[in-house]
Amino acid sequence: MAQSVRRRRWHIRLAGSIAVLRARHLETLKPGRYRFGIRANELSLAVTGTTGRVTFSEVSGSETFLYFDAPFGSAVIQVEGVHSVTLGDDIAVAINPDRF
Repeated sequence: MAQSVRRRRWHIRLAGSIAVLRARHLETLKPGRYRFGIRANELSLAVTGTTGRVTFSEVSGSETFLYFDAPFGSAVIQVEGVHSVTLGDDIAVAINPDRF
């Protein structure tokens, strides 16, 4: 998931209205637009968080890949276990800024 972001003071604002706390390793970045990537296994399902609509679900052995559209763009989350998710379902996703 590569997204353009703007850094402002203590947080990073993703494209759209999503903001996450700025990770310690990004403190020296100057204000501006950046492009970050995060691996599918670094995202996690959450009770609350950024929401997205599932567009495709793929079970691969003991893992499930959920493709979804969110305010910041399209992304994929990889979760352990077999999860039954219906296309069009809304899911909440946690984004860990330490993994940018």
